[in-house]
Amino acid sequence: MDVIITHEGTDFDGLAAMIAANKIYPDAVPVFPGYLSNQVKNFMALFKDQFQVFRPRDIDFKKIKRIILVDTKDPARVGPFRELLFNEEISKIVYDHHLLDEKIFDFDFVDYTSPVGSTTTILIQRIKSEEIPITPIEATLFALGIYHDTGCLTYSTTTPLDAEMVAFLLKKGARLSVVEKFVELPLNEAQQEVLNVLLDQVEHEVIHGLRIDIYSAVLQEYLLGINNIIHKLRDIREADLYFVVVEMEGRVLIVARSDVDSINLNQFLEYFGGGGHSGAASAVIKGAKLEDVKRKLKKMLHEYIQLPRLAKDIMTTPVKTVPPDATIRQVEEIMLRYGHSGLVIMDEDGIKGIFSRRDLDKVKKHNLSDVPVKGYMTRKVVTVSPNAPISQVQKLMVTHDIGRLPVVDENGELLGIITRTDLLNVLYGEDISVRPSYYGSSLVKVDPKYYNIQSCLAQTPPELFDLFCQIRDLSETLHVEPYLVGGFVRDLLLKRPNKDLDLVIEGDGIEFARKLHQVLGGKLDVHPNFGTATLDLNGFHLDVATARVEYYEYPAALPQVKPGRLKQDLYRRDFTINTLVISLSKEKFGWLIDFFGGNEDLKKGIIRGLHSFTFIDDPTRILRGIKFAVRFGFTIEEETDLLIRQAVEHGVIKELKGPRFWEELKSLLMEGKELKTLQYLDDYGILREIAPDFKLTDQQWKNLKRIDWVIQLFKDQCIVQRWLLVLMVIFANLSKETIERIANDWNLSLKDRAQLNFIHEEVYRVKEKLSEGKLRPSQIYNLLESLGSEELMYLVLISDSQLILDQVLEFYNRLRRIDVEVSGKDIINLGFSPGPLFKEVISKVKEAKLNGKVKSREEELEFIKEYLKERKGGQSEF
Repeated sequence: MDVIITHEGTDFDGLAAMIAANKIYPDAVPVFPGYLSNQVKNFMALFKDQFQVFRPRDIDFKKIKRIILVDTKDPARVGPFRELLFNEEISKIVYDHHLLDEKIFDFDFVDYTSPVGSTTTILIQRIKSEEIPITPIEATLFALGIYHDTGCLTYSTTTPLDAEMVAFLLKKGARLSVVEKFVELPLNEAQQEVLNVLLDQVEHEVIHGLRIDIYSAVLQEYLLGINNIIHKLRDIREADLYFVVVEMEGRVLIVARSDVDSINLNQFLEYFGGGGHSGAASAVIKGAKLEDVKRKLKKMLHEYIQLPRLAKDIMTTPVKTVPPDATIRQVEEIMLRYGHSGLVIMDEDGIKGIFSRRDLDKVKKHNLSDVPVKGYMTRKVVTVSPNAPISQVQKLMVTHDIGRLPVVDENGELLGIITRTDLLNVLYGEDISVRPSYYGSSLVKVDPKYYNIQSCLAQTPPELFDLFCQIRDLSETLHVEPYLVGGFVRDLLLKRPNKDLDLVIEGDGIEFARKLHQVLGGKLDVHPNFGTATLDLNGFHLDVATARVEYYEYPAALPQVKPGRLKQDLYRRDFTINTLVISLSKEKFGWLIDFFGGNEDLKKGIIRGLHSFTFIDDPTRILRGIKFAVRFGFTIEEETDLLIRQAVEHGVIKELKGPRFWEELKSLLMEGKELKTLQYLDDYGILREIAPDFKLTDQQWKNLKRIDWVIQLFKDQCIVQRWLLVLMVIFANLSKETIERIANDWNLSLKDRAQLNFIHEEVYRVKEKLSEGKLRPSQIYNLLESLGSEELMYLVLISDSQLILDQVLEFYNRLRRIDVEVSGKDIINLGFSPGPLFKEVISKVKEAKLNGKVKSREEELEFIKEYLKERKGGQSEF
């Protein structure tokens, strides 16, 4: 095991350096050696889900083989790791910017010390040079580390490299609005004096529950750094809005900061001719007096401030709860099913506790999966009122270092829950965190976009557009919201025909389908367990579903279903390009709604999954992803590609029931682009999951490339099951026993099994006979007559012989069409009774006709008379 550690009293440079080192050494485990600075503690309270750092108690010290030490070389500052630094069997790597006396670190190590302003700078330089990708939130933390140890690039120890790395991080999406909330700048003597004056002259206002501090002073000289002072005021006093108003040298300066997302200071200070950002802005009013500006400021605040966003505005509801007597194993299954990182424990009397993913990890180490959760839940539950402002939610989470807050009313009734991710999304926007998935870690950001595509909808066939209008009118009558979803919407935007329609109803989908059936007729099938119905109408197939949530009880299981909302319904789908919806309600008729960026992925040609469990839940999505990539010529997105590989490595293909896997594979092979399809299947290791020795040879790839050629030879002569021909080619090197096992697993028909068995002994027997040459037409016919189209084509593919090709085409184009004109009735007319003789005679006639000895009905009759005469020993009875 490799560990990454820093010094006790970890500051931002230490934390950022650890996380940066983890990007360079991804298999190493970051560990806090001891206590944290207050600023880092507050930061981690909000961002611990984004940055996983362990504690010494979580680590097995005996397994440590290497230590990466950052931002210190002093053994006295690494807590319980001190002795390990002197263990010669453990290798050490040091990244540091402190040039200390070597005597205090008398141990061997690889040294990456450099005299720059911040240890993080050293690591970011390496990340940049090695082109290691980083996220915006990582860039933000790294910028915090550099800013912290360089005084925002103002200390004398700051180097050009520090500034260069900050610029690099800003390009990578570092958010200064976050940095500003945590970085602390020292005040000079003049600024400290003004701070004291402002503290003495503060005025407090409360508007709609928002606490507002207004600090004011008249200064005799112009003072730089008012923004540093307001930052210090925010550390000292607790409020939601801060205003510093100072008069100096014939002008009044307003500097403002906001800790609530509902107040846009940039917009507000436009009233005073100023501007800036939503959370930080300023204005200068020349020739004004302090008291006049303050009076106007207070008046404008009362007019501008509306009710802030409250806990009830961002909470998730309903809340999934479990009873106290549920076992740890049951709780874990529910967490996996819904993708939650914590659950509320509740009985009929109310909330009893909280059980988090971290609690689960601790309990599992002690094999306690079958004990009730009530013995290990957190009993002291911090809750929040639905009318609490967002600032109070943030304060509670930071103060108590918790990741979720149940929202309860005055009677203690559970109304909803707010997670740390919910809060971060509100405070800092989508660059910091994606919205949580109901199923697992999300691969997408929820950013609803709306497009008016009524004209596109109107270009559909008249009978289809009329159907949409009837759905619109019926939905208004039944007070439900109808949405076209899935493949039809995707294909409409790609200008591809599709007569299979999926309709999701926010309301009762089955009832809507019944009413629609009464209006339109057609054939209706109802599936109550899934909340769905199907309606077949004059060439169109309509699937109607209640908006629902699916969960999977175990990998590759069929989904369990419960009612949900539209966004929840879309979360259960496979790829972003299949999550686009078109509203058919009267108010929003023809509007395309895109929650997950599916429209952009469609334009860019990208196949992107929705969440990290997508292929574990349903491995058939792997085959569908390949199918869409092949059909549309799209690219499978990098993270989705990685999840497919991980799922296959974890054996999810083996978890699939055989027939279900086969139906998806058959659908995939029917796309007709088997080369690209099989390249995907081979690259992802899916062929080896079907059979361990499944490896396509160069000859098999060559035969696959010739499939179009061989089908063209037989064109207009037959209907070929291309997928079966492909299977015959790719199964050629598998043993009969392996093919029989696969056929049983997939529940293949007897006919399909027979054709697959042909690729072994039978095909080589036929090939050998045809290779002899000089066969009479009747011999060729008898050899090939029992073979299907796919078997004949396979024979041509593997033979690579003009002689065999000519004989097969002779059979297919001419011989198989030859038939005798006489029948058993003609033999009866010659005085014979029906019996085995008839079959023999007709067979001989056909043989003669195939070989060109007879051509007409008359010649056939003469042949029969001669044959029967010879059979009787030359005595004629005719």
